[in-house]
Order: sequence, then C-alpha cells, then structure tokens
Amino acid sequence: EEHSTLTNELLTQSDHRDKKTGCMPLHWLAGTGFDEAIEYLLGRSDSYDDTSFSSTALASLSMDQPAHHPSTERTPLHYAARNGHLSTCKLLIEKFGANPHPKCGRGGVTPLQLAVWQNRLDVVQYLIQKNGVQVIHERNDFNCGLMHWIGLIPQKRWCSGSKGDDENAHDDGSGVLPLARYLHSLGISYESTIENSNTQGHTCNHKAAWGGNLPLLKYFRNEHDVYDTIQDAAGNYCADIAKMRGNMECHHWLLEHGSGDRAESYKILGLEVGVAM
Repeated sequence: EEHSTLTNELLTQSDHRDKKTGCMPLHWLAGTGFDEAIEYLLGRSDSYDDTSFSSTALASLSMDQPAHHPSTERTPLHYAARNGHLSTCKLLIEKFGANPHPKCGRGGVTPLQLAVWQNRLDVVQYLIQKNGVQVIHERNDFNCGLMHWIGLIPQKRWCSGSKGDDENAHDDGSGVLPLARYLHSLGISYESTIENSNTQGHTCNHKAAWGGNLPLLKYFRNEHDVYDTIQDAAGNYCADIAKMRGNMECHHWLLEHGSGDRAESYKILGLEVGVAM
C-alpha cells in the first residue's frame, strides 16, 4: 500500500509536472521507452484490471494522463509512438488499457500521426492493426492527414532502419518510401487536388517540398502522376515552398521535372514519365 501511495504521488501530483513541457513522469517514461520502470512503478498485474487501477491509491492515475501546456493533452502513448518505442506502445495498450487512438488538445493530433511524422513504420503498422484501417483516413483539426505528415518527416528521421537520430543525417530521403508505399497500399491517396489539401491549401507535394525530400517528390510524380499544379491558399506552388525553405535542389527539380508544363509535355509527346527530353 505504501508503494502504491508513493507511486500515486509521483505520477499524479502537480509538483512532479515538468514546467517546461507540461509532462508528468509517466510521459517521460513512455517517451524514453523505459518499460521496466513503468512496470515497476505501476506494480504487478494483480494491482489493476484491464482498463483502470483497482488500488485505491492508484485510482486517480489514467494511462491516458493528459500533459499540460505546451504539450496540451498529449498522452504517454503519444510520446511512445512518436519516439518509436513499439514495446512501450504495446505495454500501455495491452497491459495497462491505454486508449490506442487518443487525440491531443492542440490540433487533435493522434499517436498514429506522430508515428508517421517520425517515420516509425513498425509503430504505424501496430497502431493501424489495433485501431482498424479506417483511422488512416482521419484528418486533424488543420485537415492534415497522413499523406501530409509523411512529407514533413525531418531529415534526421529519413532512414527508417535506424533508431538513433544522429545516424540518419546523411540519408537522401528514400528511407521514407517504405512507409509511403505501405500507407498507399491501405488506401492513402497522394494526388494533388483541392480535396486532398489541408486548411493551408497544401497538398502532400507541398509538404514534401517543405520538408526537402526529393526522393519523395520523385515518388509522387513517378508512381502517382503528381505534378506541381496546385497553388496553396497563399498562391504558392510547391516550387515556391521549396525555395522559401532553402530546399533549392527540390526547387530546381520541381521547376524542371515536376511542373504542370512538364506534365503537359509528357502527355503531348506520348513519353513515359521521367524520361529525358
């Protein structure tokens, strides 16, 4: 009982909330994948039932514990998924009854969306399996879907085969393609249309240009017939977005090989997409 009381105080009292992030200890444990500590603090399996703790001292602790500002209402699962800790995701969901698809208070972002953003293919596959394939079509409060998040994968996470961020710095961007192809196999569309844009008017092509991922831009064009034909709400084409971000290789490629004019030329000449003219 003393163990439960001390655990309850550590995991639920505001004194233990990190002032900078708004996170409680359980968020940090999940975000670092410290499964042993999670299990130790929460006790053995006979201390709780499938969805909530039966111990009086732990009754106020939820596996969906919301973080405070600026991490508004992110749960421990958000952090485990974002940081690629598959075993922690399974522990939180399957052993401790965490909601497998919570939405945070800022933008309605889900753990699945964060896992896509960080190129965590194994976590993405697991969360889709737990929640059902229909969740891949959900949009957040900014009307961003998984097709938008994949273009924003940071360079340090382009190589999905590595756990460490520093080891990914030199990947050319093709490391995101297995995730892109997996999502498409389930029904995600990468087409450039107004209907497939977010509230900024950004298509998935805009996001890839913003993220500076040239292999992803080439994949969109070569396998999905996506060209730089749609302007965002501010009138910017994808090439404009790439230039704003200083992604000049993407900017020049979009102008020379991914423009609407180039698409029309391929069509008129009856040439295969991507061949030299």
